[in-house]
Amino acid sequence: MIIPTIDTDQTRFEKTGPGLLGEGPAAPQQQLPILPPSVGDEYDSEGSDASEDEARPFTRAELQSRVMKTVRKRESAAKKDAHKYDLSNAREKTQKSKKSNK
Repeated sequence: MIIPTIDTDQTRFEKTGPGLLGEGPAAPQQQLPILPPSVGDEYDSEGSDASEDEARPFTRAELQSRVMKTVRKRESAAKKDAHKYDLSNAREKTQKSKKSNK
């Protein structure tokens, strides 16, 4: 930036450092690390000790048996957890206790 100063003899210009945005050298940009996603080559999703029998497609009967096994497991787990949130017994107990207190 150049600032004019008035001198008796002549007009002098003094050079100063950059004061406005955009003046001076640009700041160097930082290098950002780029981490590409893994492709999963380092591990096998089916397991490393899978035999050739497990690598073949399932038959209809095999698929049906596996699905039914999963459904049975989920149903039994739901039955076990069902009593946790069932408030029907709690309501009956409170009504009985209110009647006995009267």
